[in-house]
Amino acid sequence: MKRESPARTSRAWIHLTPPLENELTPDDPIPADRPAPSLEQALEQSQDVKAKVEGCAEDLSAANNAVKKKIAEGATTLSAHKALKTGEAVESTVQACADDLHLVTEILSDGIDDLRRTEIALAHAQTALADVEAELEVSQDKEREATRRSLHDATTGLPNRLLFDDRLSQATAPTSSAWPG
Repeated sequence: MKRESPARTSRAWIHLTPPLENELTPDDPIPADRPAPSLEQALEQSQDVKAKVEGCAEDLSAANNAVKKKIAEGATTLSAHKALKTGEAVESTVQACADDLHLVTEILSDGIDDLRRTEIALAHAQTALADVEAELEVSQDKEREATRRSLHDATTGLPNRLLFDDRLSQATAPTSSAWPG
């Protein structure tokens, strides 16, 4: 799957438009090719890689400073073999860091994709909820109007016999506190 630029990860992408080709939808499956580490684990791993890279930079700096010191002391020939071994060791460590960083980047990218799916699903659910609430309001309005029409004369708008009988039965019905018993 093609990874998108960091600018694409902003919240501005949440618009209720149909997904473009190769764009995530809430129904897209989450890849199961490897267990999904948490974003916290990826962040820890990223910090470990940073520490390794900083260590490599310090090792390289120390090696360069040693060579500079020998040159300053008047050494005209330095052991190329020793310098090569030091450079290869640093290169190997830096390559391992780059590999680790690539894995961390993929984990974070998958996490971002999961968050996008969740946000898309949430946006769809919010839209559906708003639609249902609007339909409910319309339905309740229609029910109130139907009840009003059934209890009032269509021509005059005055209460009809059904409403009169209902109110009369309510007024004449005994209440539990009024009748001892």
